[in-house]
Amino acid sequence: MTSLTIQAQQTIGFEGVQLASESYFNGSFGTGGFIEDVALFENYYDQDYFYWSGFSVSNITDITTAGYSNQYAAFTGIGGDNSTNYAVYASTGKVIFTENKGVHLSSIQVSNTTYAALSMRDGDAYAKQFGSSNDANSVPDGTNGEDFFKLWIVALDADNARIDSVEVFLADYRFADNNEDYILDSWLTVDLSAITAPVYGLDFKLESSDVSSWGYEYSCLFCIR
Repeated sequence: MTSLTIQAQQTIGFEGVQLASESYFNGSFGTGGFIEDVALFENYYDQDYFYWSGFSVSNITDITTAGYSNQYAAFTGIGGDNSTNYAVYASTGKVIFTENKGVHLSSIQVSNTTYAALSMRDGDAYAKQFGSSNDANSVPDGTNGEDFFKLWIVALDADNARIDSVEVFLADYRFADNNEDYILDSWLTVDLSAITAPVYGLDFKLESSDVSSWGYEYSCLFCIR
């Protein structure tokens, strides 16, 4: 499996987006998204505040630099199946399939960004260290260190209503044996074949144990290939 795979083993990747080495496309041209094969990947870019949401495309390989300045890097250091490009998701945005009849999904590959992974692993000024009983301010947060970062992949019908969803853990520290705790650092193939109805789009929801009145502390970021 490479990237997002649909009926007849057609795959949707991001190699068609032309990038210089160690660079990214975040929608700053105001295109509203980009089309790859039969899918539109939504993107919103605010020219006033330089803020983006939805999907960006990247080939950045930095797995060591912590913080928001490295938000476009996958923690794998490379795209799935040794590809160059991959997509980074932030906050909100959908994949819209451009075939009016909908598609039947096979699988998708997901992983963490370096920014999110290092924030969860080490903690920072805004986010707790996963496995700790305290929040970023060293105050007990009630988790007892049983932290998690979870992704919901939501299949949509022609009316943008939910058909079904698949749950994926990007990090999980809830195991009785702490040696089993993990932060995903590879490309995980997620089986979507159980969603049998034609799918017209995909939405994505993120949930974490590390949350405050400001939201999830290390940003709602993940990668797909």
